[in-house]
Amino acid sequence: MRIGIDIDDTITNSKEFVCDLKKRRFPDLNPNELLPKRIYNQFMVEIDDEIHRYVPLKKNVIPSLNRLKEMGHELIFITARGSISQHSVADTIQYFKEKGIPYDEIIFHATRKGAIAKAKKIDLFIDDREELLSEVHRFGIPVIKMRRGNEESAFIQFTKWKEIVDYIEREYKNGTNYNE
Repeated sequence: MRIGIDIDDTITNSKEFVCDLKKRRFPDLNPNELLPKRIYNQFMVEIDDEIHRYVPLKKNVIPSLNRLKEMGHELIFITARGSISQHSVADTIQYFKEKGIPYDEIIFHATRKGAIAKAKKIDLFIDDREELLSEVHRFGIPVIKMRRGNEESAFIQFTKWKEIVDYIEREYKNGTNYNE
């Protein structure tokens, strides 16, 4: 089975990491408060390299991804990374190597994940953003949401990677989900 996976806030803790950087850069602001668009865009350009080099991984993500590989699945990462900085592609590849993140392919600059997932013949897609999951699902691809907090979702969702792997192991046999 070909599994499409997002990076930021799906295998990493990007939102928390950005909030911490925001606290340091703007100590007088509430880190959860939105910045004006111009300031936010500049801030994201300034921290882009840090995000792609140092963002912490979610707990148990490496053993979980390794387990998916052991089960014979292909891991295709589909990410919007690369749209802010030219260095983010190289930084992300280096990050994957340093962390030992298994993958078969990484697709960068992915703004239309549904069309990309369809073209890459993705059998299951995992992301943290509801709107992206909806887009991919419109192409007839089953999806799983990596939940942050108490969010509601139209899709099956988990907060831990071990739960995702257990679900895939239980529900998918030879690339077919018998519960659909």
